Amino acid sequence: MKKGDKFVLGMVIFIFFLCILSIGYYFIGGSNSNGLVAEVYRDGELLRSIDLEKVEKPDEFKVEDSDGDFNIIEFENGKIRFKESNCKDDVCVKTGWLSRKGEMAVCIPHKTYIKIVGESKELDGVSF
Repeated sequence: MKKGDKFVLGMVIFIFFLCILSIGYYFIGGSNSNGLVAEVYRDGELLRSIDLEKVEKPDEFKVEDSDGDFNIIEFENGKIRFKESNCKDDVCVKTGWLSRKGEMAVCIPHKTYIKIVGESKELDGVSF
């Protein structure tokens, strides 16, 4: 193996590890919440706004209408989700936890949705 071949091989290995570290930072280290606020809407009306960084203990609340349709929404420090719903498909519950700016979960039968807004200092695929 020539000296130039070793240099090229070293650069390829270096770039490979740099890519792995960047991807790891994006998915693990870069997912911290910075000023994230969850907004809960029903029929297009804002019901509740929750600063996810200031949540000290897990809590939940129920969103119910006059027909008996309901969603139970659970939130903890840095994340929120639909915990339970009496709609027939439960897609909203299966969405899971929301913890990043721009994420959204929707319960179409009950016209209820949760979206994450606020300041986020992390880079995404568009801003990178």
